[in-house]
Amino acid sequence: MPSSEVKPRICHIVRGDAGYGFHLFGAKNSTGHSIRKVEENSPASQSGLLTGDKIVAVNGVNVQEFRHAQVVAEIKKIDNETTLLVIDDEGEKYCLEHDIDITEEMVAAAVVAAIPTPPRKESLKEEIISELIAEDNTEDDDQSKSKPRPKLCKLVKQEGGYGFNLHSEKGSSGKTVSFVDPDGPAFVAGLHVNDRLVEVNGANMENERHSKVVQSIKESGDCVELLVVDPSTDNYYMACHVVPSSEHLTGEVPTRTDFGSIRKASAGSRAETSDSTTEFTDAMLNMNLNALKAKVQSKRKQAPTTNWGDRKAIFNNF
Repeated sequence: MPSSEVKPRICHIVRGDAGYGFHLFGAKNSTGHSIRKVEENSPASQSGLLTGDKIVAVNGVNVQEFRHAQVVAEIKKIDNETTLLVIDDEGEKYCLEHDIDITEEMVAAAVVAAIPTPPRKESLKEEIISELIAEDNTEDDDQSKSKPRPKLCKLVKQEGGYGFNLHSEKGSSGKTVSFVDPDGPAFVAGLHVNDRLVEVNGANMENERHSKVVQSIKESGDCVELLVVDPSTDNYYMACHVVPSSEHLTGEVPTRTDFGSIRKASAGSRAETSDSTTEFTDAMLNMNLNALKAKVQSKRKQAPTTNWGDRKAIFNNF
């Protein structure tokens, strides 16, 4: 978290003619409950409830270890109104990592114990250099870990279908999973939201039109095999300039070579020198501050901007 503050919220919702106006998500036979959707101009929206909020307590009762049905029953205990203690995803992760209980008292205090802040470097220039070295070393550590592989999901159709939505941006070749029914075959098979579809029954679909992908899935009958990659695996293979395939399920995984490190011997060579870290710092010590800032910025991934007014997306519900 960018700061040591964790701010849970209390949302008091009075039921309207159309209900409370929010959709609760909880995986079947598991704990953990989040708000999937908040209807616009609904009582839930007016109370400050947000999509993605994690429910901690209902009417003063902690429900973090409750099953989905138990949470629903707790909400219904009081007629026409309910009070939810919620926290955003980042705050929940922070509390879990630091073994902090989320309580209503924190709403007033809105502050929890902070992790000690390391002392500032002697100069901004040294701080930037240290940041670049840390990022570079982290990437080296990632190489030593098990390399990511795509995932093969075998789905068997039920009465309600396969239980997932496939999404494509118009004009884009990427097809991603935008929704997975927690009670459907897709969830059982291990399909997750934001997984990107690569193959259908062994056939690569990356450059196929959305309609062709849909047709291939429908023509599979009552079962289909989908090869997918999660966002981190997708980024890894893109950095390797390799298209993931069924061969990577058990075969050799490509080695990522373009980590963005400036530790390159020359423009025509990708070999690293034994004293690359020394060269790395010496080279940057001779840079001016603006050049260093630009290098830090170039190493950070930027989220693409989207013109939501012009956005045209295609969805399919299987």
